[in-house]
Amino acid sequence: MNIITNYDQIIIKPNHLIVLDIDETTLKYPMINDKWWKYNNETFGNDYAYNLWLDIVNSNYPKILDSQKFFDFIDKAEQFNCKIVFLTARYIELKQITLDHLRACNIKVDDNDVYFNSEKGKEILKIIKNYNYNNYIFVDDVKKNIDNVLNSVDNIDVYLMEHDNLYI
Repeated sequence: MNIITNYDQIIIKPNHLIVLDIDETTLKYPMINDKWWKYNNETFGNDYAYNLWLDIVNSNYPKILDSQKFFDFIDKAEQFNCKIVFLTARYIELKQITLDHLRACNIKVDDNDVYFNSEKGKEILKIIKNYNYNNYIFVDDVKKNIDNVLNSVDNIDVYLMEHDNLYI
């Protein structure tokens, strides 16, 4: 596992399938970060925290974390013949708003390249069957997701994203 603070620290190799988490890895909504989640879950409970998060997502457009470095990363991945897909722990019922928000941030994404499952290792095993790659990269901001993937998937480089500007 590699701990990184930005996309320019990801080592891109040719012909990889790259799987990116969305929330707090690629996109940032106002106020939301790991401290926000911890406080609201501990203070009010998981259901309240989720509903509050949902209200924020439904009423705000996100920003890309480290936008320039993100798009440089995307460009480099394309030059190396890599495929980028997104995997989020969001519920599938949020597919349309998820796609809308990615596109509002100028992220070009096909409807079929966004996956929804909180069991990320299990989902990546399904995802890789859809593509002709033998090596994989996974980037997420949650350690348990990284561990889950490491315990499930072979030939995968994993990166724990700890953005510098998540608290701005």
